[in-house]
Amino acid sequence: MQFNRLLLEKSPYILLYAYNYPVDWLRWEGEVFEKAKQENNPIFLFIGYSTCH
Repeated sequence: MQFNRLLLEKSPYILLYAYNYPVDWLRWEGEVFEKAKQENNPIFLFIGYSTCH
């Protein structure tokens, strides 16, 4: 299994998804776009939010 990059995040919201396998989450950074281009892969953007009611 690959190292889970989300474990290094400080956001409590992002940490909720740290064990959401088998997704290999990557930060929204320039290297992600380059990797997707080199591997000819699409980029799936996850946008979520947490609310209290």
